[in-house]
Amino acid sequence: MDRQPTRAVDTFTDLLQEWVETACPAPQRDIPALNAIWGMLAEELCGSQKAKLTAFRSELAELRRGPSAGDPPVKAIRQRLRELTAVGLREFFLVVAARQAMDHLIAVHVPSAQPLWTQLADRSLPLRLQFAEQHEERRGPRATYIHGSDS
Repeated sequence: MDRQPTRAVDTFTDLLQEWVETACPAPQRDIPALNAIWGMLAEELCGSQKAKLTAFRSELAELRRGPSAGDPPVKAIRQRLRELTAVGLREFFLVVAARQAMDHLIAVHVPSAQPLWTQLADRSLPLRLQFAEQHEERRGPRATYIHGSDS
């Protein structure tokens, strides 16, 4: 079944951007700490797939050269999350797992910004979404099996 991602991926990347702009405004941005967060998030999302990490590294290098230094590599994050949903990972589960990774990364690299992150994340991606089902998933093969005959 070909599943199109819902807005959860976009909500996550919008959340990242909002947090950076609010917690780390451009003049006083800790760019090395933010880039460490983005690099570690990329490693978590890509694992040992070096080709996938290249997209993150390229976008980070591009962002570093301009006024957007420290911003999240939104295009690469969206692309990778959509790739993972395309192979069958549940989008809500995946996005909340990425949110939880950010909980940890922020606590380690920018602890003063943790309360704001938690506030923003709880508002737009509450942890309870992790086990929510999307409408399309409920109509999928599992629902047919559960409600179908046992033979």
